[in-house]
Amino acid sequence: MLIKDYHESGQTSQIGIILNLTTSHPRDSNNSKGVRATEIADIFYNRSFLYPTVKGTFPELLVKIAKKLDMIPDMQEKDFFNIIKNNPVDLLGIDYYQPQRIMSGKYLSIL
Repeated sequence: MLIKDYHESGQTSQIGIILNLTTSHPRDSNNSKGVRATEIADIFYNRSFLYPTVKGTFPELLVKIAKKLDMIPDMQEKDFFNIIKNNPVDLLGIDYYQPQRIMSGKYLSIL
């Protein structure tokens, strides 16, 4: 049952998710490649989960990276992305245990 269907059935409880989010910081904030790598890490570690569950979308940069790596499946209008778009969660819980330091590496060149 989808979240939308659950609510339309007259249920009054809310549906949520708890995510373990990790803040990312560049090892060297004066290094533009490290700052960019930190943005990408945040997209993969945090926004790739937050956007679909709360906003019903995926981050544009994540989609751009996935397309560049040929990792986007062929989707029909009624498929998964449309289901995500129309069924955001009611509640969001956040676990936060530790930050991470990011530095650029050889994979940054995919952009």
